[in-house]
Amino acid sequence: MPLFLLYLTPLYAAAMSSAAGHMVMTLHFGLAGCLYAWAIAGPDPMRRRPSVPLRAVVLVLSAGLHAWLAKLVYARAETLHAAVMHTPEDLRGAAVLMYYGGDGAELMLAVALFAGWSRDRVRRHRRDAARRAAPLRRVQSAQALPAGPRR
Repeated sequence: MPLFLLYLTPLYAAAMSSAAGHMVMTLHFGLAGCLYAWAIAGPDPMRRRPSVPLRAVVLVLSAGLHAWLAKLVYARAETLHAAVMHTPEDLRGAAVLMYYGGDGAELMLAVALFAGWSRDRVRRHRRDAARRAAPLRRVQSAQALPAGPRR
C-alpha cells in the first residue's frame, strides 16, 4: 500500500524535491524490501512464523499488486504527480522496469521460499525416522548383549 500512496499522490514529488527526502525514500525502500524478503523466505528461525502456504499466498498477492501498480503507472504516465519531475517516457520506462524487475525478484523469493520448505521437510522426515528407529535399536542392542554370569 505505501507504494500506491507514494506513486499515486503528491508524496513522490515531495520526497524527490530534496536530497534528504530522496535519501529517506531510498533507505525506506531498501529496508522494507529486506524485511519483506526475510519475512517471506528468510532462513532464520522465527517464533510463530506463518506457515509456508500463507507466506506463498502473501507473495502471490503482493506480486499481483506490484504488477498492477506498474501497469497503472505505465497507463497514467502523463497524469501522475511524478510527471511534473519526469517525462512520461521516463515514467513508462520505470514502470516497465518495475513490472519485469519485480517479477524477477518475486520469482527468486518463491524459489527461496520453496527450497527452504523442501529442506525443512527433508530434515523433519529424517528426524522422525530416527526417532522411530531409536526404540528398535535399543531392543536389538539389548538382545545382542552376551548373557552375564549366573548366580
